[in-house]
Amino acid sequence: MANTNITEKLAAIVGADWVFDSSSKQAASYIQRFGDTPRAVAKPATVKELQRIVKNAHEEGYALWVLPTGTGNGAVVGESEKDIALVDLSRMNKIIEIDPTAAYALIEPGVTFQQLYDHLQAHHPHLWIDCDRNNLNSVSGSISEREYGYTPFGDRSMMQCGM
Repeated sequence: MANTNITEKLAAIVGADWVFDSSSKQAASYIQRFGDTPRAVAKPATVKELQRIVKNAHEEGYALWVLPTGTGNGAVVGESEKDIALVDLSRMNKIIEIDPTAAYALIEPGVTFQQLYDHLQAHHPHLWIDCDRNNLNSVSGSISEREYGYTPFGDRSMMQCGM
């Protein structure tokens, strides 16, 4: 499958501004981190866009690597004989709900520790989070990598209740 074919297919789903061909300047940081394997990078903003990307990859026969944010934490990568498109979920960064009574947050996969911290400071200052070592890492990426925080609630895999 040609590079441009994947790029064109993904651009039809998320828009040309959010898809980078592997030879583009915007893809350089991804290439530096993951090598020249990904043929394209797509940054969906909604669950519907992500679903369409997964469906398209299945129909067109290319593999997907997924990462919650551009930092690379939580990246799901592996070897493939197929062409590969990298899906960066950093645009899916909405804080959907904070329940101050039960002290939980419902967030999209691209929400970073910094974004969640800032939101809590602005709206629920009595709540706090056990932040990752890199505040630009995603909360979901940290959970999927089984990373630990610094407090008794730092076992993120144990403290999450659904992904």
